[in-house]
Amino acid sequence: MAPYDIVQRYNAILHNHPSGDIKPSYQDMEYAKFLQKQGIGFFITNNGADKLNTVTPPVVIFKNKKINEEEIREVLSPNGVLSKNKEDFEFREGQIEMSIEVAKSFNDNRIAILEAGTGTGKSLAYLIPAYLWAKKNNERVVISTNTINLQSQILNKDIPIVKKILNSDINAVLIKGRKNYLCKLKLLNLQSELEFERDNREMNEILNWAQNSSTGCVDELSYIPNNNVWDKVSSDNDFCVGRRCSFYESCFLQISRRKASESNILIVNHHILFADIEIRSLGKGLDENLLLPPYRKIIFDEAHNIEKSANSFFTNQFSKSGFYKFIANYRVKSGKSFLSSIANKFLKSGIQEIEKISVTISEDINNSFNLLNASSFEIFEKINDYIKNILDKKEYFLRNGSINNLQYRIRKEEWLSREFNDYLIEPLSILGKNIGQFNKSYGLLCDSLDSLSEKVAAKYEFDIKIIKAFQNKIETFQSSITALLNSSPDDNAAWFDIFGKPEDPLFTLNVSPVNIGQILKDKLYDVFDSIVFTSATLSVDNKFNFFKNITGLSLVNNKTITEKIYDSPFDYLTQVLFVSPVDIPEPNSYYYNDKLNEYLKDTIEETGGSTFVLFTSYNQLQKSYSDVAPYLEKIGLRSYYQGEMQKEKLLDSFKNDISSNLFATDSFWEGVDAPGDTLKYVVLTKLPFRMPNEPIEEAKIEDIQKKGLNPFNDYTLPKAVIRFKQGFGRLIRTKKDYGIVALLDSRVLTKSYGKLFFRSLPRCKFASGNSGEMKKEIAQHLKDMSDK
Repeated sequence: MAPYDIVQRYNAILHNHPSGDIKPSYQDMEYAKFLQKQGIGFFITNNGADKLNTVTPPVVIFKNKKINEEEIREVLSPNGVLSKNKEDFEFREGQIEMSIEVAKSFNDNRIAILEAGTGTGKSLAYLIPAYLWAKKNNERVVISTNTINLQSQILNKDIPIVKKILNSDINAVLIKGRKNYLCKLKLLNLQSELEFERDNREMNEILNWAQNSSTGCVDELSYIPNNNVWDKVSSDNDFCVGRRCSFYESCFLQISRRKASESNILIVNHHILFADIEIRSLGKGLDENLLLPPYRKIIFDEAHNIEKSANSFFTNQFSKSGFYKFIANYRVKSGKSFLSSIANKFLKSGIQEIEKISVTISEDINNSFNLLNASSFEIFEKINDYIKNILDKKEYFLRNGSINNLQYRIRKEEWLSREFNDYLIEPLSILGKNIGQFNKSYGLLCDSLDSLSEKVAAKYEFDIKIIKAFQNKIETFQSSITALLNSSPDDNAAWFDIFGKPEDPLFTLNVSPVNIGQILKDKLYDVFDSIVFTSATLSVDNKFNFFKNITGLSLVNNKTITEKIYDSPFDYLTQVLFVSPVDIPEPNSYYYNDKLNEYLKDTIEETGGSTFVLFTSYNQLQKSYSDVAPYLEKIGLRSYYQGEMQKEKLLDSFKNDISSNLFATDSFWEGVDAPGDTLKYVVLTKLPFRMPNEPIEEAKIEDIQKKGLNPFNDYTLPKAVIRFKQGFGRLIRTKKDYGIVALLDSRVLTKSYGKLFFRSLPRCKFASGNSGEMKKEIAQHLKDMSDK
């Protein structure tokens, strides 16, 4: 029977009597009386769930207990509980104010947009009211982030402090996607030599690790496994048979979910949260235990990534390589697929009804597979003709003989054209139908398994479950094609990613919603009680209009939205020198590259390294690195570049070599911390405007134009300002940090919009002049700070 610490979260308990006698026992009655006092109902059912005895009905609807503002002040005030339990405690007025605002959003079911400057202590500011709410109301709070680094900080650094100062026994659980967990049924499949080659060293290492793993999580491995290898053993929704699995009770994923059900603080990433929200929007409601257990309060940290994360999640995709990877699972005659191995095993069983199944696989399923496989050649040949026609008309670049990341936008007129219909829509529709036909044959195989005698079915239980699990994959793949083809060109952006050899190109067809805001309003803002958005970079010119517009918050009219900015407590005016040389030409100039590289050599030599050089394109990064790095090497300064090694290892190498330099692009503009002497100089080589020819960006800009707005002022510019703030924020991470930020894009000085970038930064020292003068200013600032 469920213990009270679990039952108390619900309105009623359903107790099973396997005997079929649903009369309450003495113990049942005693427990029911106890629960009745708490307003919790008690019901008894049988194994078939066709009988129900209401012992005591639920009688109380719980009313939420609000967080008192004074509770927060008692913790975060200058002489509060936190000050007595944290050695490096510093009182921060913004932290108290933010924490109170989070509490108000929980108390009054509000939406809150809270920008907290670096050093505010925003994690503790929202964790304290989250823990107070969870304790008072026995209600779950979900904290969603964009990066693993922040999740690790919250779980391992911040939450232990919060639990200590609040004397709380509430555990927080980090929820990871199911792909992170080992599947024991798949593992058995491999150990039975299904899909497993004995000379596969990496697979052997995983199998050895699996025998002693306590969590089955990929993070336990000392290396990052190859995706194709990990796919063979990782948990998979299509493969999962749920409670019918013999490993259900010991399943690593299910154990993690049970821990989540027992916790009131859940830490997730944006993608998992959107996946759970999407399932709930399809009719599952807020009280079901789905990817996540039930919750009504959400805190989005790193909220500036919400639009991007939501767009990514709601994008439908289809690829040629993905299709062939999918059907490889069902290739009977290959000798390596799971079906081939099972058919051979069944054939040697000596049991007539099992041998008959083997014949069904070898003949019926194989024939159906061959029809699907053969038809795909003609289908993809037709699609390839269309792709090659694109390559004939559009300029592209080769890297090592392969097409280098070509994106081709499919506009509405093209999507609706006869040619696109004949060469893409119709072939993919036929492919979807052919997959459906294959599914029918496969379904007959599954039906025949149900007619096996009980003794034989028990003997081959695992094989039967594996065969049935793979039917889910067929249905999911077919559904994804249908969803993609049913997408409206009025509401979505469509494009090809084209890669591979020009003579036989590969492609991914993408369809992504242009207006993610309406989706978020319908599935998120109108559904959940309280939502807090926080980040150090949400506002533009001290306003949240842009953030509200791109996330759909501007559409909300049935909830109060609170907007607050909490300034950083750091002394930027003393700590930071911002320089902007006037003699570096605009980025589109022929002379820009040479002048840029010359400036980098001179100023990095002056700082003695310890530099981030942030680019907006990998192409420019390569051109600068190839010229600047050898020069710096000669004077004893090591330089790294993004792509040289895995990101975490690259950052560790940079931190460990204090005088080293790191040349990086997109992902290093945010979420990267290098406090202390390891980073003294951040160079922003260019204002971070997104490329307007990226398909989704292009579609959003066109949509803004249709609404009568200015695409540059209302979208491109504010998006660049947010990115600019993120790049600037890499320098100062603690109160002891100091250094220089340089912007090598003269447009910030010559264009009218330049002032907007400056107004969005904290006030700091500023210098502008020729490169030589900037070099002197840099030297003086470093001297002044080192003397202090």
